[in-house]
Amino acid sequence: AVYGMGSSETALGKRVRQYPRESLILSTKFTPQIADENAEKPMELMLEGSFERLGVQYMDIYWIHNPHDIEKWTPDLIPLLQRGKVKYVGVSNHNLTQIKRVNEILGKA
Repeated sequence: AVYGMGSSETALGKRVRQYPRESLILSTKFTPQIADENAEKPMELMLEGSFERLGVQYMDIYWIHNPHDIEKWTPDLIPLLQRGKVKYVGVSNHNLTQIKRVNEILGKA
């Protein structure tokens, strides 16, 4: 959603709709710095926006774009995993200590 404020997902969504969903592996990322912290569930809100733009109901991989406030944001992934909205979580720009901490938190899922 970051690139072009969602326009890349909108463009990709036009193509995605032409194929059976199960034949695709799709991913998008959550960027903490652009989340609406006043929203009740900002991470889920951003994911739902991606679903709408892509025309899908679940994400194969949901990336945490950077390690900004791991303790705050990572637990928000647990209900998304449990409800099947996200199959896998990826991280980028994290060091080994941060990756281990994310894994500890998500181990509860």
